[in-house]
Amino acid sequence: MSLAWAASPRLLLLYSVLGMFNAIMPPISVYLASLLVNKIAEARVSALGFEDVIPIVVGLWLTFVIQRSVGAYIGLGRQLYVRRVELEAERRLLEKASKVDLGHFDNSDWHDRLARAKRDVNWRLILLCGLKLNFRRSALRQGLKNLPGNC
Repeated sequence: MSLAWAASPRLLLLYSVLGMFNAIMPPISVYLASLLVNKIAEARVSALGFEDVIPIVVGLWLTFVIQRSVGAYIGLGRQLYVRRVELEAERRLLEKASKVDLGHFDNSDWHDRLARAKRDVNWRLILLCGLKLNFRRSALRQGLKNLPGNC
């Protein structure tokens, strides 16, 4: 987490908050859809005008558009953020390597471990950052699902 914070605290907070905001949209959509179904079911008893349904349909449309827009922004921005974290990790690795005694560079075992660490830093960070950001979104969805009154 400190690596992600060191890379960009602003982006870490931004994508965390946007992910949580995006996680709120599905429950809102479900609530609006249930209102629409209830209105249609009530139409058997009393007359239902088009103007009674319009606000709910517009609300459903807005939640869909907002969720897709924020999701696309998060997806593209997350790639740039992960790259920034990769660069921070590589900077730290090279900083450590620059402080090592030059005699270690002649040792093939040590040189191989350094090369492997530099090569592996990219794909491991992509997995780690993606998992952390997805975990926050999943945790929020679980929390919303477990609220009193929800099935």
